[in-house]
Amino acid sequence: MKIALASQPTLDDSIALNVNRIEKALASLRKKVDLVAFGESYLQGFNSLKWNFERDRTVAVSVDSQPIKMLRYTAKKYSVAVSFGYYELCDEAIYSSYMFIGKNGEIVNNFRRVSKGWKEYDITDEHYKEGDGFKTFTYMGKRIALAVCGDLWYEENIEQINKEKFDFLLYPVYVTYNTEMWRTKLVNEYAEQAKKIPRPVFLVNSICDADNTRGGCYAFLNGKTVGSCGKGYMILFGAALGDTEAETELLAKKTANLRVFCDENGKMNKSILDIDGEVLAVSQFTLCADVKKGNRPSFIGALEPKSAERLYDLYCEKLKELGVKRVEKGIFGADMKVELINDGPVTILFD
Repeated sequence: MKIALASQPTLDDSIALNVNRIEKALASLRKKVDLVAFGESYLQGFNSLKWNFERDRTVAVSVDSQPIKMLRYTAKKYSVAVSFGYYELCDEAIYSSYMFIGKNGEIVNNFRRVSKGWKEYDITDEHYKEGDGFKTFTYMGKRIALAVCGDLWYEENIEQINKEKFDFLLYPVYVTYNTEMWRTKLVNEYAEQAKKIPRPVFLVNSICDADNTRGGCYAFLNGKTVGSCGKGYMILFGAALGDTEAETELLAKKTANLRVFCDENGKMNKSILDIDGEVLAVSQFTLCADVKKGNRPSFIGALEPKSAERLYDLYCEKLKELGVKRVEKGIFGADMKVELINDGPVTILFD
């Protein structure tokens, strides 16, 4: 089973926009993955509730509401399962729920968060409720457990989860710590909590500029991070004959300062430095292909491997010097498989 953890932007009180973003993700990953998993309360946005039930009941949606029907249709259309957090309205109560829809559009599971940290519980009334426990479910031969954000911070919850038999645990969250605090301290605390689950734990956090939520995806196993990815760039780097170190340094500077990330008004006005973003740089000599003649591409314009690797390494080091805090590199010249969820999409050629 192949899973894409979708650390995607969500906008409060904008169900239609968030549904559209889910559809774009499923369209881009059809035939590539079996499941696309989004973060906690992704559908309406985490801060969409105001703790007035008469008002909030217009924000929460039922399992048979039009947005849910649309997402079921979308999953079936692209033949990709999807899971997402949302505020559920059921029998005069609101829950922080997480729905799993199969590739045929069927509702496979609807989990209700058990811990109460999702709400302002000192001012909310009996209309705001939690789920009553943890149950696993099966999809594509895999037994799956679910927990939402604060659920893993209570020992009694962990004990209940571990009584179940499952292959992995999906862990959608919404955390608003700044990037530096998350990387240097808190990710290790989350890893320690995940260590108490004796199976792989897949964490996915949304992106929301309104309260500085920077998103991110993590795979935890035995208390260690075995994979992660945050908001930023995936760079395909190809070096051609005649490319120089000076040009490579200029390219790195342009990459670091280009303003293509949206500000609070939805305008492209922020650089990767402004958002504390990350870079995954992948060497890609096929960018130098010449297809002017015949039907087979020619790569004689690509720089020879040793020199190309030197420029590739220089580019990555310069990004770090310019302030990009995390630059991940692929293995130069290797056959790599990389999944990308393109936000926008925005794809820019630097030559």
